[in-house]
Amino acid sequence: MEGSLSDYDLVVANRWQNKLSFYRRGWKALFQRRLAVETIISCTPPGIMKADDRICSARELHDGDIFESGGYIFRYRADFAGGAGAKDKGVNILNGKM
Repeated sequence: MEGSLSDYDLVVANRWQNKLSFYRRGWKALFQRRLAVETIISCTPPGIMKADDRICSARELHDGDIFESGGYIFRYRADFAGGAGAKDKGVNILNGKM
Protein backbone atom coordinates (compact mmCIF):
# COMPACT_ATOMS: atom_id res chain seq x y z
CA MET A 1 0.00 0.00 0.00
CA GLU A 2 1.41 3.35 -0.97
CA GLY A 3 2.12 5.64 1.95
CA SER A 4 1.84 2.93 4.58
CA LEU A 5 4.25 2.63 7.48
CA SER A 6 5.48 -0.77 6.32
CA ASP A 7 6.07 -2.62 3.04
CA TYR A 8 3.62 -5.54 2.83
CA ASP A 9 0.36 -6.60 1.17
CA LEU A 10 -3.09 -7.31 2.57
CA VAL A 11 -4.60 -10.37 0.91
CA VAL A 12 -8.37 -10.95 1.02
CA ALA A 13 -9.55 -14.44 0.07
CA ASN A 14 -12.81 -16.36 0.17
CA ARG A 15 -12.54 -19.90 1.45
CA TRP A 16 -15.31 -22.43 0.93
CA GLN A 17 -15.96 -24.81 3.81
CA ASN A 18 -15.93 -28.20 2.11
CA LYS A 19 -15.13 -30.51 5.03
CA LEU A 20 -18.42 -32.41 4.72
CA SER A 21 -19.10 -35.32 2.40
CA PHE A 22 -20.78 -34.53 -0.92
CA TYR A 23 -24.04 -36.08 0.31
CA ARG A 24 -24.22 -34.01 3.54
CA ARG A 25 -23.01 -30.87 1.75
CA GLY A 26 -25.84 -31.24 -0.79
CA TRP A 27 -28.52 -31.55 1.88
CA LYS A 28 -27.08 -28.64 3.85
CA ALA A 29 -27.01 -26.43 0.74
CA LEU A 30 -30.61 -27.42 -0.04
CA PHE A 31 -31.88 -26.14 3.31
CA GLN A 32 -29.54 -23.16 3.77
CA ARG A 33 -29.80 -21.95 0.14
CA ARG A 34 -26.29 -20.50 0.22
CA LEU A 35 -22.73 -21.74 0.43
CA ALA A 36 -20.77 -21.54 3.66
CA VAL A 37 -17.98 -19.15 2.64
CA GLU A 38 -15.43 -17.54 4.95
CA THR A 39 -13.71 -14.27 4.06
CA ILE A 40 -10.13 -14.27 5.34
CA ILE A 41 -7.70 -11.34 5.37
CA SER A 42 -3.98 -11.92 5.86
CA CYS A 43 -0.79 -9.88 5.73
CA THR A 44 2.35 -10.88 3.91
CA PRO A 45 5.45 -10.78 6.17
CA PRO A 46 6.36 -8.55 7.99
CA GLY A 47 2.81 -7.15 8.12
CA ILE A 48 0.52 -7.20 11.12
CA MET A 49 -2.93 -5.86 11.91
CA LYS A 50 -4.60 -4.79 15.11
CA ALA A 51 -8.23 -5.76 15.71
CA ASP A 52 -10.16 -5.92 18.97
CA ASP A 53 -6.96 -5.02 20.91
CA ARG A 54 -5.23 -8.12 19.48
CA ILE A 55 -2.28 -8.25 17.11
CA CYS A 56 -2.54 -10.85 14.33
CA SER A 57 -1.35 -11.61 10.82
CA ALA A 58 -4.61 -13.21 9.59
CA ARG A 59 -8.25 -13.24 10.66
CA GLU A 60 -11.76 -14.02 9.45
CA LEU A 61 -13.78 -10.97 8.42
CA HIS A 62 -17.39 -10.34 9.39
CA ASP A 63 -19.68 -7.47 8.46
CA GLY A 64 -18.73 -4.34 10.41
CA ASP A 65 -15.25 -5.51 11.51
CA ILE A 66 -12.79 -2.67 12.08
CA PHE A 67 -9.03 -3.23 12.05
CA GLU A 68 -5.85 -1.19 11.75
CA SER A 69 -2.84 -1.99 9.59
CA GLY A 70 0.02 0.07 8.19
CA GLY A 71 -1.24 3.29 9.72
CA TYR A 72 -4.70 2.93 8.09
CA ILE A 73 -8.01 2.01 9.70
CA PHE A 74 -10.20 -0.36 7.67
CA ARG A 75 -13.86 -1.26 8.05
CA TYR A 76 -15.16 -4.37 6.30
CA ARG A 77 -18.66 -4.20 4.90
CA ALA A 78 -20.24 -7.37 3.52
CA ASP A 79 -22.64 -6.02 0.91
CA PHE A 80 -24.91 -8.74 -0.43
CA ALA A 81 -27.41 -6.36 -2.02
CA GLY A 82 -26.72 -7.51 -5.57
CA GLY A 83 -24.64 -10.61 -5.05
CA ALA A 84 -25.13 -14.25 -4.26
CA GLY A 85 -27.33 -14.89 -1.25
CA ALA A 86 -29.05 -11.51 -1.55
CA LYS A 87 -32.52 -12.98 -1.67
CA ASP A 88 -33.91 -16.22 -0.37
CA LYS A 89 -35.84 -16.89 -3.56
CA GLY A 90 -34.77 -18.12 -6.96
CA VAL A 91 -34.52 -15.96 -10.06
CA ASN A 92 -35.55 -16.98 -13.56
CA ILE A 93 -32.41 -16.23 -15.57
CA LEU A 94 -34.18 -17.08 -18.85
CA ASN A 95 -36.90 -14.46 -18.33
CA GLY A 96 -37.16 -12.42 -21.55
CA LYS A 97 -34.56 -14.54 -23.39
CA MET A 98 -37.00 -16.73 -25.29
